[in-house]
Amino acid sequence: MAKKKRTVPVIGLAGGIAAGKSYVARLLAERGATVIDADAIGHELVTRPLVIRSIANAFGPGVLDPAGRIDRSRLAGLVFGTDELSTLRRKLLESIVHPAIHADVVRMLRRAKDSKDPPPMVVIDAPLLLESGWNKMCDLVLFVDAPRELRLRRAHRRGWSDLEFANREAAQRDVDWKRSLADVVIQSVEDPQEMARQIDELVQQVTES
Repeated sequence: MAKKKRTVPVIGLAGGIAAGKSYVARLLAERGATVIDADAIGHELVTRPLVIRSIANAFGPGVLDPAGRIDRSRLAGLVFGTDELSTLRRKLLESIVHPAIHADVVRMLRRAKDSKDPPPMVVIDAPLLLESGWNKMCDLVLFVDAPRELRLRRAHRRGWSDLEFANREAAQRDVDWKRSLADVVIQSVEDPQEMARQIDELVQQVTES
């Protein structure tokens, strides 16, 4: 009799800007999870010639650096803002890159689930997980909660100004909405031991259910 294939739970990460989702993803990876990083996929995507051409056609040659690559800071300056034009530009950019990112996420998810030696869980780390409806691919949505003051400090460590943080935050749905759609909430704190404890509890819950 063929051995029944083990079901691989899929966890979607949600949270505000600089809440610590990548850190949580890393902790889960250390516990055996396969992490699908949508940001990393997006960074690779904009190095592809066809995508570069599409973005340059949509936004003009000013988004290219002297080597003909996408200048991410220039592009961010066009799409992250609170005015109507920034919103329209952001939606245009999303229409170019999101379908390709989604296709890669689905392909990687299928590969992990169909592996001869599947991981104990798969994590989808995507900034717009809920806004894009990708939570439908997940068995559980994990909201990484952190107060705005802490998130702002972390953004400063990345080199972001208060304005850049505010603009990027405005480009997403508010954290209360995201939290309301989550199945599990963990508190993102600066204490590594406390973070590890919360993640261990989550892993036990997910893998034993």
